[in-house]
Amino acid sequence: MTASPLGTLVSASPVRRPQRRANPTTVSLLLAAPTLCLFLGFVAVVIFRSIRFVPQGFAWTVERFGKYTHTMEPGIGLLVPLIDSVG
Repeated sequence: MTASPLGTLVSASPVRRPQRRANPTTVSLLLAAPTLCLFLGFVAVVIFRSIRFVPQGFAWTVERFGKYTHTMEPGIGLLVPLIDSVG
């Protein structure tokens, strides 16, 4: 211990401050962000795979689990995602 110019005793070692803990909200956001990105990516893929544009002059056949269900005429057509496919 040393004496300061004002006459009070000063410790030679620095004062230790308690470590800051992570805010629980910040931790939950860090965990939720990748999950949200994966979910939104999955939703985007499902939407893009369910909407099909048939070109003019063509007719596409739609199969559900490999069995013919109907024919899509030119224009926009909707498929049941992950079940229907264009054959």
